[in-house]
Amino acid sequence: MAELFKAAADQLDAYSAGTFTRFILPMAPRGYRFQQRVWAALQDNPYGKTESHGELAARIGSSGAARAVGLANRKNPIGIVIPCHRAVG
Repeated sequence: MAELFKAAADQLDAYSAGTFTRFILPMAPRGYRFQQRVWAALQDNPYGKTESHGELAARIGSSGAARAVGLANRKNPIGIVIPCHRAVG
């Protein structure tokens, strides 16, 4: 467990320094199936890029679900590791 916390701390430090762009940590956030799809899609959005909730909804095959994407984004339990800040309203 200590190794996992060390890896997380090291990756957060590197992310803050701008030398690391995608977290490589075992994750199992709990949420509804739709939330899981949104959180997985958030991780596929490239570093330095943003997309609207509507664009993300369309990308996961749920066009018209922009508000639901926004709600799932807000419920993201691992805010930096799953980069919810890359999806905007």
